[in-house]
Amino acid sequence: RDIDYENGHLEVDNDFEYYDDGVTLLIYDKNGALLEGNVPSGFNGDTPMNKSGLQTIEQNGQEWLLYDHPYKKFNDEIWIRGVYQLNQLSSAMNTILLVTLIAFPFLIIVAAAGGYSITKRAFRPVQKMIDTVSEINDGQDLSKRINLKGSNDEVHALAQTFDRMFDRLQSSFENEKQFTSDASHEL
Repeated sequence: RDIDYENGHLEVDNDFEYYDDGVTLLIYDKNGALLEGNVPSGFNGDTPMNKSGLQTIEQNGQEWLLYDHPYKKFNDEIWIRGVYQLNQLSSAMNTILLVTLIAFPFLIIVAAAGGYSITKRAFRPVQKMIDTVSEINDGQDLSKRINLKGSNDEVHALAQTFDRMFDRLQSSFENEKQFTSDASHEL
């Protein structure tokens, strides 16, 4: 409906798409001369029309799928040819495969480095808790606290729970020490 051929004169609408989804459309006259469209690179535009419609040909090491359709109006004849490069899909797949093979090791390295950095940062508060508890245990100094600042996640809640427990333990030991001191003074 976008093509009109009257009195030997071809009229094509301005919005006619000669290339769509990898298919190139070409318009020929009944003698095989190209009237409209651009022949794809690597394809011989002089390939004879095939009345059966669909054909596969190989030219210049590339495989092409052709669909030829006669369009008859007012006793004049034109042909519409659809040209699709079969290697185009495999070429695109090869390009994607090559990019993937090059990018994949790089992405693995970036992911590993990022994972290591995130894990190290996530366990930093846990390491601080371990160090502080070890100092309290080794030095028998119950006045030290973890004092973990930051977000209110589970690790920080655990650190606050330890700090409260150390407060109660310190208070209990001081009360026991005071009682022992008072009892020995009375005795």
